[in-house]
Amino acid sequence: MDERVKKFWKRLSFTLCAAGMIIWLFAWSIEYEYIETLPRSPNPSIGRVYDYNYHGIVLWRSRAEKRTVDSLEYLSVFLFFGGALIAVLKCKVPLTVERPRTHD
Repeated sequence: MDERVKKFWKRLSFTLCAAGMIIWLFAWSIEYEYIETLPRSPNPSIGRVYDYNYHGIVLWRSRAEKRTVDSLEYLSVFLFFGGALIAVLKCKVPLTVERPRTHD
């Protein structure tokens, strides 16, 4: 493979993985904010009827809030594993790491 092409795939792989991690951190920060602000009981009048159990704390979200966090999480996983797949298939990054042999 041409060196320029290989460099392109490496950069693309890194960019996708980094974008996936950044988006996942952003989704996590939104969830953290929800823990502090969302009600602990349903409120059908404003659409907060979707329960969300976060480590034993039940929060009630609206459909838009649920869709936003779910979409960000799915996108982050897709980007991260897409970048990892490119690294394995195109850049020939090994899936395992060889351990150095120790002499007795």
